[in-house]
Amino acid sequence: MAAITVDDAYAHCLRVAKQSRSSFLPAMRLLPPEKRRSLIAVYAFSRACDDVADEEGLSPEDRLRRFADLRQLLHDAYSARAESPIGVALADTVRRYTIPKEHFAQLILGCEGDGTVTRYATFSDLRTYCYRVASTVGLIGLEIFGYEDPVARELGEDLGIGMQLVNILRDVKEDAARGRIYLPQQELREHGVPEEDVLRGRMSDAFRRVLALQADRAREFLDRGGRVVPLVVEDARRCPALLRASYRALLDRIGEAGYDVYRRRIRLGMFAKLRLLFKAWTGRL
Repeated sequence: MAAITVDDAYAHCLRVAKQSRSSFLPAMRLLPPEKRRSLIAVYAFSRACDDVADEEGLSPEDRLRRFADLRQLLHDAYSARAESPIGVALADTVRRYTIPKEHFAQLILGCEGDGTVTRYATFSDLRTYCYRVASTVGLIGLEIFGYEDPVARELGEDLGIGMQLVNILRDVKEDAARGRIYLPQQELREHGVPEEDVLRGRMSDAFRRVLALQADRAREFLDRGGRVVPLVVEDARRCPALLRASYRALLDRIGEAGYDVYRRRIRLGMFAKLRLLFKAWTGRL
C-alpha cells in the first residue's frame, strides 16, 4: 500500500472538520493556508479523542484500548513514523511548529476522563478538566499562530477554560442524558440544588443562580483570555478574535434565555455568525 501523502492527509483532516460541522471551521479559515491546515489537523486529532469519549456501547476495556491507540498515533507522529491520515498531518504540523507533546497527552487524558468521571467536586477539579480538554488545544494553537510574549500562554489557557465553561453551560441537558454533571457539586449543594434536578431538567431559581455563577465565571475567563489576540502574530489574530467573540455571544444568548438550557439547544443563528465573521474579517473584533 502506497504511503499517504502529506497533502492527502491534510485533505482528510479537512473532511473530518466539515463532516463534524465544527463551529471552529469559520475561524480556522481566517488563517493563512499553512497555519490553517495545521490547526485543522489538530482539530481532527481532538475530534478523534472526543469521539472515543462519547461513543456509546463501548466497553471500558475497548475505550481504554482506543485511547491507547491514540497515544500510539501521537507517539508515531512525534517520531515521524505515522501512517494514518491524521497521524501524517499531525507529524507534519509538529515538525513545522514547536508544540510540546505534553499538550496532546493532556488532551487525551481529559477526554479519557469523560468515559470514567461523571462528577466534579469543586471548581478547582472542573478547571483541571477544562484545561485538559480545551486549554491544551488553545496552547497548541498559539504555537501555530506564533507569538513572542510568554504571557500569551497564560491568556490562551484562560481563553480555553472560558470557552469550555460555555460549552458546559450549553450542554447541561445533553450531558445529563449521559449521566454526566459538569457543574461543581460543592456549588450545587451550597445553593440547595439536588443532582436529580440537573438530571431531570427541573429549573428553579436556585438552579438558575448556579448556572448564572458559571456564566459569570466563563465571562471573566473569556474577557481575560481575549487579551491574547493582540499578542499573536498579526496574520493569525482574526482566528482567536472570532472564537472569543462567538463564545461571548453564545454566553449572552444563554443569559437572555434565563439560563433555561433544557427547553432548546441555545446556538447562534446564521445572521449572528455571519455578522461576527464579517467583523473578524475586517478586523473590527
